[in-house]
Amino acid sequence: MKNGDGDIFVVSSNQVVRNNVTGGPPLIIVGNTGYNYSVFLVEAAIKQPADLKGKKIGTAEAGSTPDLLTRLALRRLGLDPERDITLIQFDEDRSADRANGLLSGRVAGSLVTAEAMYELEKTGDAKKFHILADHKQLNIYAGGGADYAISAAFLKNHRSEAKSFMSGICEGTALAKKDKNKALEFVAKTTRKNDPVLAEYLRRLYLEEIIPSRPHPKIAGVELGIQMIAASIPAAGKLKPEDIIDASLVQELEKEGRCNF
Repeated sequence: MKNGDGDIFVVSSNQVVRNNVTGGPPLIIVGNTGYNYSVFLVEAAIKQPADLKGKKIGTAEAGSTPDLLTRLALRRLGLDPERDITLIQFDEDRSADRANGLLSGRVAGSLVTAEAMYELEKTGDAKKFHILADHKQLNIYAGGGADYAISAAFLKNHRSEAKSFMSGICEGTALAKKDKNKALEFVAKTTRKNDPVLAEYLRRLYLEEIIPSRPHPKIAGVELGIQMIAASIPAAGKLKPEDIIDASLVQELEKEGRCNF
């Protein structure tokens, strides 16, 4: 993003906010296809957020989306991520690594995504922990590269190509919702695991509960992205969602019948 090497990006809104307030070529969010399902999983002995004080909490690389979401979740639980707990970074920002940190006792809590939660339930290890809060209770609807951003210059000079790209997103979403077998094929490629039960679990969760039929930009998600970055870059707090959103592409596609599958 900062180098201007791309025209269209599949990202999270906080990455766009960071780019725009730190001097990168301006990007505009034109669409969204959902958010990351996640829960804040903790040791069985922890019954309330206050019990996490003084504990170690799993996170990812500092500044990554999982790390920012972890810090935000802690603040919404009434905890200061800098003072009340100790953040333990894992080498990769994979939820499975943080789940393993819980199993080994290295951390007392962590945000865990759907796939990692499935694996814990499959082995029976989920019974050792409990969910302190989920993304709905935390009002966290972000992450997972579910936003579509286009450089302001490309959007201005190549609008027809930008619309064609978003039309493809509409068509792909419609196909996945209509054709269960094709959707399962998509999921299998994403997980890279030969587990049909997992594939069906993720298909049902995301296609029936999370991914919208049409990829309109999600204002609440962009507001969340601004909050995430403003915690470390105060200038981001001056942004408003409408400063970096263009909802007209999907609206035009709907009128043209190219997003009404």
